[in-house]
Amino acid sequence: MKKLIVLIQLLFVTQIGWSQGNIQLIDQYFDSIEKYNQGMGSIAIFKNGKIQYATDYGYSSLAPKVANTKKTKYRIGSISKIFTAICIMQLVEEKKLELKENLSTFFPEIPNANQITIEHLLRHRSGLFNFTENNDYQSFMSSHRTREDHIALFIKNGTTFPPDSTFSYSNTGYTLLSYILEDIDKKPYAEIIKARITKPLKLKKTYHAVDFETRNREALSFYYSGTWLEATQTNGTITIGAGSIVSNPRELVLFFNALEKGKLVSATSFEEMKTWKNNYGLGLFHMPKSGIEAYGHTGGIDGFQSILFSMPEQNIIVAFCGNAIKLARNEIVQTSLDYFNGIKTEPVSFEELVITLSPEELAQYVGTYANEDLKMKIEVRQKGNRLEAQATSQNSFPLDAISKDTFVFDSGGIKIVFEEDQFVLYQSGATIPFKKEL
Repeated sequence: MKKLIVLIQLLFVTQIGWSQGNIQLIDQYFDSIEKYNQGMGSIAIFKNGKIQYATDYGYSSLAPKVANTKKTKYRIGSISKIFTAICIMQLVEEKKLELKENLSTFFPEIPNANQITIEHLLRHRSGLFNFTENNDYQSFMSSHRTREDHIALFIKNGTTFPPDSTFSYSNTGYTLLSYILEDIDKKPYAEIIKARITKPLKLKKTYHAVDFETRNREALSFYYSGTWLEATQTNGTITIGAGSIVSNPRELVLFFNALEKGKLVSATSFEEMKTWKNNYGLGLFHMPKSGIEAYGHTGGIDGFQSILFSMPEQNIIVAFCGNAIKLARNEIVQTSLDYFNGIKTEPVSFEELVITLSPEELAQYVGTYANEDLKMKIEVRQKGNRLEAQATSQNSFPLDAISKDTFVFDSGGIKIVFEEDQFVLYQSGATIPFKKEL
């Protein structure tokens, strides 16, 4: 749920056509991803009213090895926000809540509560500090937290801007929305999701999860540092409606299709969810590319990364859940769609491009680098025969050398090029210089 740089960018393609031959190419693509150890996960492509393609690759557990299958469940991170937003919109339709209602109705003790509305929380325009950016977040992310714990923290963190003056992604808002749901429906968040969404849609693999249950086919997540290492698991009470839901791609595309077909909220409410400000609606990101309409959400928590989006003009819904990401998720989804739509016709394979540098060659890059405009620092450390980087209050990530001065973190879509006393970070089309502190 925490990102080095929050840059939402998906690539979309026009519909050309698909065939059994295209499906075979997608299969070969994921066989290659698995062969070259590029990640683990599942994907589903829904078109014309049914799932046209789905596959699973890699493992949900490495000790012992348990293969990912159609029954595997993944933490979907911030895609959970769509579920929370839908429940809020249902309450609005039931006349139990208003989008313009102030937060003070429920939590008057929260800073600016008499100015923050339900809609501000849904749109990430409340101004409340994003609690997952706390400096000590990693110290409590895996422990059980109560509502009282959260509220005390939100009061302490305060605000960063006046309500509705700008957009700033905040898990704090969706955590509060979860508690508001509980107060109005008078039942726990898990039961609300079941009663309002998963039971009516007969989704048996989608639910709010607190602790991991590998015996219940829930996948563990991993990060790559020369080998796959198990990631620390965030407790579901930390993220609740901001990022606590478990699901898989096959159920996610059915869920999103039901949303579009009016089975969860009215057509009027759904259109309201798609009214964009700063490319965000009510629980949905607007993600068009090359004039093609697309919307949905991304998710990232621990080692999990996920995407759920719809391209209504093409009648396509895509869901991807990864529990181990080396190859960037956007590239996986884009390549799969290119094959599905017949744009790409040649097989893709992966060769080892990473080179090994000497300890002396690596040592010259060690240090702390800063970008004053972003108020961000990144520390570069030497760890064995490779480098790792860590931004302030963020998880560290490995850097693989592809040349003497160029390093990549594939799963984050990051490339870093060192130049004398600075480096340039490239991510999702952005070019960001960081100067070395002496």
